[in-house]
Amino acid sequence: MAKPDTSKVIPSLARQALKLAGGDRKAAYSRYIQLYFRQTGRFAPGCDNRDLQAFYDSKEVEHDA
Repeated sequence: MAKPDTSKVIPSLARQALKLAGGDRKAAYSRYIQLYFRQTGRFAPGCDNRDLQAFYDSKEVEHDA
């Protein structure tokens, strides 16, 4: 199993998704996909939930969403 790759995550969308999910990291991936679709018109965001969760675990995101 490959390691999560946070470079696949778009930071601004990840932060917005977490806010829209009310801080619920489980729901944030669904929000991330919705935001990605609105921005690009494509459903496949190029990252998976594992990548997104690793991004949230990193120091690149504010943890007060």
